[in-house]
Parts: sequence; structure tokens; C-alpha cells
Amino acid sequence: MFSAAKTLGRTNPSRRSRAFPSVVCSFAALVLLFAGLLACPPPPKPRQRARTTQPPPSYPYRGKTIRVDGRIHIFDRTKTRALGVLYRPAAGGLTRPVGIVGVDPRRGSIRWTKAVNLKLRDPKLPWSFELARNVTYLAAWVDGAKIRAFDIYGRDAWTCKLEGALGVSKIGEGFITARGSKIYFIERRSGKASAVADLGAPITAPLVALHEGEVMALTDDFLVGVNLDAPRGKQVIFRHRLSRPEGLVPTRPQVKGDMIVVGSKAKPLIIKTEVSRLDPVTLKPRWRKLIPGRVRSHSSLFVLGNKVRIINRVPGRPDRMFILDGKDGKLTGTIQTGVRRGCQYGTNHLFCVTKSAVIAYDKKTLREVWRRETLEDIRGNQHFPHGSTFFIAEGRKVVGVGSDGRVNFSYEIKSPPFRPSVNRVLGVVKSTLIITVVDWVRQRGMAQVWGIDLKTGKRRYILRWNMFTATPAYAEKAVALKGDRLLVADGVWIRAYNGATGVVMGGIPHRIRAPKTKIPAVKTMGGRAWLERVGTLAMLSSKGRILWRHKLAGGRVLAVGPTLMFIKAPGGEIRALDMKKGGRVRWRATFSPTLRPNIVEVPGGVILSHHELAVVLDPATGKKKSTWKPGGWHLTMMGKTPLLLRVLTFRPKDAGVVEAVRFDRESKKATRAWVTSVPRPATTPKPLPSAVAGLFPWFSLDADLVMYPTKGGRCLVALDLFDGKQRWKKCNIAWPAPPRAYGGKLYAATGQVVPGTPEEQQGLFAIDEGNGTSRRLFKIPLSSGQRFMLPQYGPLFRGEFFVLTQGPRLRQLFLAPPPRRRP
Repeated sequence: MFSAAKTLGRTNPSRRSRAFPSVVCSFAALVLLFAGLLACPPPPKPRQRARTTQPPPSYPYRGKTIRVDGRIHIFDRTKTRALGVLYRPAAGGLTRPVGIVGVDPRRGSIRWTKAVNLKLRDPKLPWSFELARNVTYLAAWVDGAKIRAFDIYGRDAWTCKLEGALGVSKIGEGFITARGSKIYFIERRSGKASAVADLGAPITAPLVALHEGEVMALTDDFLVGVNLDAPRGKQVIFRHRLSRPEGLVPTRPQVKGDMIVVGSKAKPLIIKTEVSRLDPVTLKPRWRKLIPGRVRSHSSLFVLGNKVRIINRVPGRPDRMFILDGKDGKLTGTIQTGVRRGCQYGTNHLFCVTKSAVIAYDKKTLREVWRRETLEDIRGNQHFPHGSTFFIAEGRKVVGVGSDGRVNFSYEIKSPPFRPSVNRVLGVVKSTLIITVVDWVRQRGMAQVWGIDLKTGKRRYILRWNMFTATPAYAEKAVALKGDRLLVADGVWIRAYNGATGVVMGGIPHRIRAPKTKIPAVKTMGGRAWLERVGTLAMLSSKGRILWRHKLAGGRVLAVGPTLMFIKAPGGEIRALDMKKGGRVRWRATFSPTLRPNIVEVPGGVILSHHELAVVLDPATGKKKSTWKPGGWHLTMMGKTPLLLRVLTFRPKDAGVVEAVRFDRESKKATRAWVTSVPRPATTPKPLPSAVAGLFPWFSLDADLVMYPTKGGRCLVALDLFDGKQRWKKCNIAWPAPPRAYGGKLYAATGQVVPGTPEEQQGLFAIDEGNGTSRRLFKIPLSSGQRFMLPQYGPLFRGEFFVLTQGPRLRQLFLAPPPRRRP
């Protein structure tokens, strides 16, 4: 046993002899590999030249040149990709961006192209797109106000389900956008959107994300700071009212450190509506009031008692209703509205009939109070508001809906074989509801007038006035309610009935000759009623008597005043009929044949107004007393005085305003640092060629400068960021887009070649930030065709600059590194 154990404890000599050669071979291989690595020179670093004894390269120097289809402008740069926006080729300029491309700068090739129509903040600025990159995800604001995301390798990631988004910005681990008054956070990987803040007012420009979860937003005239990371605290950290003169629109804020800069550009025109109440004798304004926007139409002007309501269209905003006091014209309130035309006012509500529903709005706030769905389109019927109840002509039924939206009256017509339909609710006389009934389905049977007792819900009377006369199939327009009398016409007679009881009060043959297929229509206006058939007019008394007749001769009645009736002939002649002297023509006047004016008669004169013209005529002779300038005239009566509206357009005083706001994070306060206005030139400057025409004004914040173009883009003004004072002004090169800062210099390409401008003033320039002195780095390459050098739109990445030249070629340039700062 001892010998066996001793043998087991020894090492096997044959096994050790077999392992020794393999260890030696492995050691020798490692020695040879190490020796080979020492013999090879070190590889050059990326974007650096190999070490040589030659002097260092002079900057700038050219890199790769890529031949591209279309026009590409670089806006962002990663370690492996340069991301660009693709534009369709256009003669002399840029068009709407139509795609995104990924460029490999190391190989000088385009790796992928993604077709997408980017939405622009300003249609006149082709580089005002909204793109935000968060690590490898690229979010784009596209047509339809949606947000789509891709990765930097060109693959689709997601499309956000949020509709109506306003821009997109990077923040934290995702993106943010705005819609209405709310701020939404969008997850980077999934695209899920969730509301994280509500500012209580519509956000008017894309958001700007800051550090520590802070966001800057514009809400009309206010700059609002929001902290999205506030745990259960107050999210709005400050509200700063901007100094914005009339007619200027603020643009997206730009931030540098604790300075926030907001630029405002002028609208082409300021559109306002002048409201004036005229004295009926002198026709001079008792008061005048200017309200923003353009009055939508004649039907958008409502006069109820001592209040004037006007629905105006304000560019870029929803329609708003302005409420004025009729005594002094003071503005008592404004309401955002989407109310349709053809609405009727009740005591406390505004009733509007749509294709599929009847909607009641509160008259003061225009908020929806109730809604009643309808089975068919009843917009062609005539409905009637009575107090707080709205009577609806709804097929076979007439329904009364109260202020709470509940039906408080309903009457259904049941009279076979006649298939009736209520088409007009004329009114209420002593608790009797008066309606007209026709057979719209069979297209036969005559129009009838029914009186319904509102207390019992039973029919009180029915008028079949045309039973024994040869009349056409439909005559529902041949009846009108004037006061408490029903005036009814057929082919021979004109009769007056008591509206409450249906008892005939009198009748007389109207003796108006016309084809038997035409029954005279009874019309009312200005408290007067008349009978009208093609070619003939007969004025009626309140008892249905014919006072006098007049030959229309193809004309139509425009208006009825206290003493005159106005008829316009097809050729444009306007006749004024004296109603107290048997309809005799008092005077004649001429007006445009194609325009139908509004006419009012007051002691001071007869006013004829249309969108293009307003004329005052003498009521006795018809001679012209005065002519007012065109401007979109709207005319109505407020009691016994005329109410006149006209649209005024004028240019803003300034071309723009730049305001700097300083934000103190410790105190959470924002204070105005400085404000400067961009004056409008006395004469319109000659703009640059079409390549850059229409791209102004813009403003840019880069380095410690605030820059904006003047004189149609031929000059650039640079202001100091901290005090707003002008540092320099440069006018010898063109400025199609904001310059880019890098290493104490500004770099700008001049765009399209301008004929007549010296060649040394065109190309790629380096501008000193301190004094504005410039040096040309590259000239625009010579070519037999169109010549240009267009810049990139994103910040510079390690001194790498891209320019687009004719060919088209995307050229890669390297700029000198910034000087090292001494410790």
C-alpha cells in the first residue's frame, strides 16, 4: 500500500514532457506579435493628418464633396452621421422641405433618404422647420401638425397620435410639444404623449426647453416659464408681459444662459374694424371704436337692444365676438366663437340650426347650453324663438324646447291621406302658435295655415283659403304675419285673418296679372307688408287693403324706410318710391349693376353702402351729398340711428421689435433687460434676388450677439446680448440665413450670385464677432449655369462646416480650431 500511495503522489513524467512544447510555442507567438505591433507606426486619429515633418495644414481646408440630387442643408451632426433637410430644386431659390437625409461624412456619401413634408413655422422661411434629436431618435414636425420620429439610421420609429401639435423640442428623455393651452411630453421610444401642464391660454409659438425641466412658452403677449418637474408644486414660475407694439407677431424665443430673447416681426397689414354710431340728422359719429380683425359678413352683425355684437375674423386665431355698449361704444366683452350664420336670438339664448342638430348657446358667454339631434336636414325650414322657448319645424312635428333643453311643447300633424310637413313657424299671437303646412313628399296639395293652442296642445283653426281657385301646388310664401294679422294671398284674393282665432277680417281681389303657376308672395320689411308677383308690387295696409301699386319692371325691393321704398332695376337704377303719395317715384339714382347695397333712410340722408362704396344721398332730391372711402362697409340700424362698420387696413409702424428678458433661477423672476425696435425704412428697399427674397425678417441669437437683417437682407445688425446696444452693422455682403458662430468667429455664405456685385463680396466669409470685420475664405465656384453657395442651418460640429454649391454639390469644410484659453 505504501508503494502504491507513493506512486500515486508522484508526477507523471510522460505527461509533463508532452505539455512543455505547447507552452513554449504559445510564448513565442506572443513575443512575435508584440514585436510586430512595435514595428508598425500608430494609426492616425480620426479627422487628423498623420504626423509628418511638414507644417500643419492651413485652415480652412476642404474635405469630402458629395454630388446630390436636389438641395441639402445640414442641420445636425452626430459622431457618425450628418443630418440634412432635402429641398426640391428650384430656379433661384428654395422650396418647401420634402425630406430628411443621412450623410456619412467619412465616406462622402448619402446613406439614407426619408421622404417627409416638414411643416414650417413661417411659410416664408424655408429653414424654419421643427426637428429635434434625442440620442438616436429624430422627431420631426410634419404636415397635418403631427410628429413623426425616425432613428439616425433612417428607420421609422413611431408617429405620435396627438393631432394639432405645435412644433417639437427635446427635453430630458423625450420630447415636448404644445396644443392649445397644454404642454405635452412625448416618450422617446414609444411616442406616447401625455399632458403635463396647462397654461390656461393658447400657446402661440413652439416651446423652448431649458435645463432642470424648465420650459419657455409664448401665450399671445406673455412669456411664460414652466417647471415640469415641480412635484405637486406651482408649475408656472413666472409670467412676463412682452412689450409688443400693434401689428407685431412674436416668434419662437431663443435662450442663451439666463437671457431669453423674443423677436417680433410686423404683419404685412394691420386689419381692424371701425364701428361708428351716426347721428341721424348730421350723420357725424356719436362714437367710434376700433376692434381687431375683419367683420366676417353682414350676418355677423347683431343689434339687440343697447348691445352691439360683431363676429370678427382675426388672422391666425379663432373667430371672436366683440360686444359693445350702444351708448358710448365701450367694449364690454369678447368671446371666442364658432357660431354659424343664420342664427336667431331669443331672450337669453342664441339658437343655431345645423345639418344634423339644433344648438342653443348662452347669449352672453356663447357656451353651448343644449343640443337636439335631428333626423333630417331642417335648415330650409323657418323656426321661431319665443321668449326662452325655441319652436322647431321638424318634419311632421313642431317642437318647443325650453331653456334647459327639455321639450315643453310638441304637436304632431295627423291628417291622412295628406302627408304634411311643417315648414314655417310664423310666430305666436295670444298663446296661438301659427305654422304653415305643405306636402313636400307627394308634391301636391296646397299650403295651409294652422293655429295651435299652446295651452291645450290642440289645433284651434286651419285655413284652406285656396280650395275653390285654380292655384299652383305650393304657396307657403303667400302668407305672412304682420302684427296680429295673417295676410294670405292666392291667385285672386288677398285676405286678412285674425292670428289668434283664424277669423277672416276682410278681403279684396288683388288684380295682379301673372301666369297661373305663380301665386303672389306676401313680404314684410321695416314694419310694412306688400304683395309681390313678377313685374308688379302692391302695398298692403294692416287690414289687407291695397294702398297702391307699382310696376317693378324686373326690379327688386332693397329696403323700406319711414317714407321711402327703394327698388333696384337690373341696370343699376335705384328708384325711391314715396309711400305717402301712392308710390310715386320721388327721385332716381344710379349704382353699380352687380352690387346690392344696404340702404337706410334717416333725416340726414339716405345711406347706400356696400363692401366697396358708401354714398349719402339727399332724401328729398336724391342728389349725392358725400362719398366715403371704400373699406368694407356694413350698415344696419340701431333704433333710429345708423350703425356703420368698415374695415381699415394699414401698415405697422415698426418692422419688428427685439426684447431681451433676464431670468433669475434663484428668485424665479423674469425682468426686462432691454427692448429695441427695428425701424421700417422710409422707402421700400430693393430686395435681394429670388433666391432669398421673402426670407425676412428673422432674428438670430448666437455667441453673445442678437442679429437681424435690414434693407431687404443686404445689411446685418449685431446687438450686444447683455445691453442691447449695436456692436456693428455690415452691409457689403448678403444675408440669406443667420450666420453660425464657432471659435470667436461668425461664418456665413452669401447664397445666390448677385449680378453687379463684386466677386470678392460673395462666397463663404468669416466675420469677427467683436467689430464685424470680414475675410473671404472661399469664393463661389465658377460655372456656366446658376452659381450659388448656400449655408448649413445647424450649429457647427468641431469646426465642420457644410456649404451647398451648384452642381449641386455638398462640400465639407474644416475651420480652424478655437484658440486655447490660458488657465
